Amino acid sequence: VMPVITGRISSQMKSAFSYMNKLKMIGFRDDLTVYGEGYHIQSLFDYNQGVEEIEGKLPAISAGYDTTIANIGYVFRDCNKLRTISEDFFANLPTQPSGTFTSLGLGSAMFQRCASLRKLPNIKNLNRIVQVTYNSMCDSCYALDEVRDIGVYTYSAMTSNRFASAFSSCYRLKAVTFET
Repeated sequence: VMPVITGRISSQMKSAFSYMNKLKMIGFRDDLTVYGEGYHIQSLFDYNQGVEEIEGKLPAISAGYDTTIANIGYVFRDCNKLRTISEDFFANLPTQPSGTFTSLGLGSAMFQRCASLRKLPNIKNLNRIVQVTYNSMCDSCYALDEVRDIGVYTYSAMTSNRFASAFSSCYRLKAVTFET
């Protein structure tokens, strides 16, 4: 189970569990909070080929210089044994949108090549993120059955394709819905 984190989340969470092929399960405590300078969890579990289950939700930012979202791209990319992510994993994402790291492809390839994942956690609140992209979001998620309530940024008009290859090679996918 994750310990309480103090300090800058931006430098402590990026790639924290990448390439850990023996790690089968991880849990996040419900009472976790962090003092943050942006929410930079890019590649949190990237290329973790052992993890099968993730329980709990990301820590909440309680205070700090910047309590906005910085980057959530590639969070579970290539976690090919991952079967279960708790429904409320993203529930504590900050409520203020941020335009700070738009060039990094916020949200791109979040679940790319998660070949065993059948259901995504709730991603409805991702509409808070400025310039969120879903490029290759679920590319090659062969077992994925349904994607519901995809959050879409509504603060300004979309000016580019933010869904390129989002559901490519999702052979079992029967339904995709967007939040209203």
